[in-house]
Amino acid sequence: MKRIAFLLFLSLAASPCLAGEPTLECDVGPVTKTFGNTDWLAYSCRDRSSIVFIAAPGSVAEPYYFFLHRWNGKYLTQGEGNGNQKSVVAANAQIRALTTAQVTAIVNETIRAAAKSKAK
Repeated sequence: MKRIAFLLFLSLAASPCLAGEPTLECDVGPVTKTFGNTDWLAYSCRDRSSIVFIAAPGSVAEPYYFFLHRWNGKYLTQGEGNGNQKSVVAANAQIRALTTAQVTAIVNETIRAAAKSKAK
């Protein structure tokens, strides 16, 4: 899974919307979250405000990922993949509706999960 997160990091670093921005490392976590009745692995980024959601293995949305990031004071999502469209659209709507407090809570969950993983 870390390999997938790293590959996503590489693809996001090349993303036009991030041109001129510092590159992000999105490898903190993961935690499992459910959006659109589908499980997603959430990895937070080192900026502590961005999250990558990867469709969980075996999910109907696989392969797909979303990148949630703050841009001009608002959260935006970008996604890519070939997963089940109905599931992806439903998940996108719920991810886009996350509040700043909910995003912060997910980031904090990923930090705790990463700390537990390192402690083992």
